[in-house]
Amino acid sequence: MTSITDREAQSLKGRFTNLLENTSAHGLGSIERAGNCGFRKVFWTVVFSFALTMFVLQLYYIGVEYISKDVSISVDIKYSRYLNFPAVTFCNLNPIKTSSLERSDRLNALLGSSGSLDSAQTDALSNNINDANTPPSPGEGIAMTTETVGNDVTAISMEEISTGDTVSAHTTTEEVSTLGMLRPPPRWTSRRAGYGDWTSVNYEAKNDDLDLLLQVTDGIARIPYSERYRLGHSIDDMLLSCTWKGFTCSPVNFTHFFNYKHGNCYTFNSGLNGTYEVSSKTGPLYGLTMEIYLEQTEYIPAIQQAAGLRLSIHDQKTMPFPEDNGISVSPGTETSVGVRAVQLTRLPDPYGDCVPAETTSSRQNIFTSFFGTNYTLESCEKNCLHENIVASCGCADTRFQYDTLHPPCLSTNDTQVACQEDVEAAYVYEELNCSCTNPCSERVYALTTSSAMWPNEQYKPTIVSPLGDVSADIKASIKTDEDFIQKNVLKLNVYFEHLNYESIEQSPAYTELDCLSDIGGQIGLWIGFSVITWFEFGEFLVDALIIIWKKSFRCGQQRKTTPTVREDADFTGRPIGPVFNMDREKTITDIVMT
Repeated sequence: MTSITDREAQSLKGRFTNLLENTSAHGLGSIERAGNCGFRKVFWTVVFSFALTMFVLQLYYIGVEYISKDVSISVDIKYSRYLNFPAVTFCNLNPIKTSSLERSDRLNALLGSSGSLDSAQTDALSNNINDANTPPSPGEGIAMTTETVGNDVTAISMEEISTGDTVSAHTTTEEVSTLGMLRPPPRWTSRRAGYGDWTSVNYEAKNDDLDLLLQVTDGIARIPYSERYRLGHSIDDMLLSCTWKGFTCSPVNFTHFFNYKHGNCYTFNSGLNGTYEVSSKTGPLYGLTMEIYLEQTEYIPAIQQAAGLRLSIHDQKTMPFPEDNGISVSPGTETSVGVRAVQLTRLPDPYGDCVPAETTSSRQNIFTSFFGTNYTLESCEKNCLHENIVASCGCADTRFQYDTLHPPCLSTNDTQVACQEDVEAAYVYEELNCSCTNPCSERVYALTTSSAMWPNEQYKPTIVSPLGDVSADIKASIKTDEDFIQKNVLKLNVYFEHLNYESIEQSPAYTELDCLSDIGGQIGLWIGFSVITWFEFGEFLVDALIIIWKKSFRCGQQRKTTPTVREDADFTGRPIGPVFNMDREKTITDIVMT
């Protein structure tokens, strides 16, 4: 390759020298202006090199911060003249009615004898309760030994006293009387035997209640989903009164699904039909009000020891899980639930891993497919566990057995139980590829609850009349049991406390504009570069390219004007004598740089 001529080199050098002498970048100008003074040139070279090193270091830190894609969270209180009213789901705490056991031989075999207490069990419970209200006699009870440990700290040890032993209590300070702790748990069977004997506990064995509940869930899973609603409490029987913003509502305004733990559940304003209720006023008068009959006479004490309602407040078109995130409402009360909306906005990749709304439709699971609900983190997690159990064990989790494609995993099948436990352990340790993340936009609700005794004596006749018309048995129960209303009926108010809603939003903590601003600040601080400086170097670069282009063009012209030789030659092929063509306008040395 032909090298640049001296004059061209001088031209490049001259232009570069002119750039250094007049540039707005202070360090480079100082080096050039030092001239032949070696000390000054070295000094300014060292200073510029140090500043350049610091700039590169700061540039590295800026790059790391930009690549990390951190987010900042802003919390704001916003106001709207109207808000979408949430979906309200309620379930009876009792999943299966006593009168429905005959629909399943397996459930009837498990629970049929526990629908009510026989006389022997009733007498046993009565005796135990009476014993708990009287001081224990010598020969039975619990001995307590207390001793002082440290400063005023008393350590208490308990041991079961067998029949015939003497009840004693010893302390380093004073005698402590035996506590009356003989009352068994309020269950349909007595567990008095072995009470307090913690040394013989088998921590590997399942609790009897859990084991029975698992077997009941097995029995429910064997029944087609379309038939399970017959097992639980019907909204036609439960809903005594319903108003929405002061206007009457009815069971047709509710959608239904069956929950493995709470049976029939009913949702107001589910949004599954494409319509949404909105609220523009606050307070109980402009919300949802319901009076509900619990049907305690249909309760099965073996699987449910409490009485009441399970309530879940959630966004429309989302799958509720009342067993996980619901609240319980007691009978004989008017419970008010004040709702506050919270809007969550998250950032997708590269700032986060949330699921954008436009891609949630592609994330199908058993809940979105079977019920038509939207994607949520909870539904994705439960679906992941369900699918891995099906893939590994060849059977379906009985809690989410909605179709008949796979047989249920039974709690009485040791192989299936072991397989299911292995999958659940892998799920806990995040060994399953679930890929479940939060949706980018999500609305949740914060609740404030309060309650009062309901109904009062003056309002009670208003309830007695329509409730007595349900059946002759209920009418008779009302007459014979003065507390029947308090045991079986409750009132529920769900409303917005205010129309303000909390907005929690993620935003990029470090944007491209922030990055450019920081780079500009650092480059100006350490080496004195500005935008104008870059244009100065850009001008020099353009000049250098023009010079190089001119050289390339002139070399091409030179090759075109190379002298030629005539074809005169002797018979041997040697040229008689070269005759050069001198017909050219300029020689190479005539080219002068401008």
